[in-house]
Amino acid sequence: MINLTTTFLTTEPAMLLIGLTGGIGAGKTEVSDYLHSRYGIKIIDADVISRELLQKGSSAYHETQQNFPADVFDAEGNIDRKALRTLIFNDEAARQKLEGIIHPRVRSEIKRQLDCNDSAYCILSAPLLIEAGMNGLISRLLVVDCNKDLRIQRVVARDDCKVENIEKIMARQLDDKHRLDCADDIVINNSNRANLTDQLDQLHKKYLDLTHQASHNPTYV
Repeated sequence: MINLTTTFLTTEPAMLLIGLTGGIGAGKTEVSDYLHSRYGIKIIDADVISRELLQKGSSAYHETQQNFPADVFDAEGNIDRKALRTLIFNDEAARQKLEGIIHPRVRSEIKRQLDCNDSAYCILSAPLLIEAGMNGLISRLLVVDCNKDLRIQRVVARDDCKVENIEKIMARQLDDKHRLDCADDIVINNSNRANLTDQLDQLHKKYLDLTHQASHNPTYV
């Protein structure tokens, strides 16, 4: 849902900042959860931030309430994310309106979390990271890749949504080849968890080495 611009950060990051992206269902959360739980790496997740910003009672919630129909809210008055997602994927004006509400707040929160980072390196996870032109604020781009059919199966099981809605989301994202062409690092998530974590263990070692090099040469990152 989040499609950010980079106006909130105009200089290169002082730490090693890894941009994490991939098509819907590829396994971005699985990657970030593992690096956080196994190695304590700080994760800044644009989608998590957007969900938190839209919690009932927040300023973004009230602004959404004023600008969107009642059927995107559930019986308790909370935002029905599935209904809201369906609306913005079928109504361009609604999508732009929501982005106008959310994006400035998400940018501010990302900047705040970057300023507070104290792990060896930091990961910024955003599904539309490349599309939004965020490449300029990261040190490296890590892409999680997975074949399309498996991604669709995962999202259907996870979100209980229709295949055609998933395909609409995919159509708004970069095609796999373009995404991979932009990548500095790639993990393949077509197999089992052990295969994925083996790849991530190697990447973690690589990122620590790069962090060490950067600490001795601040212009390296």
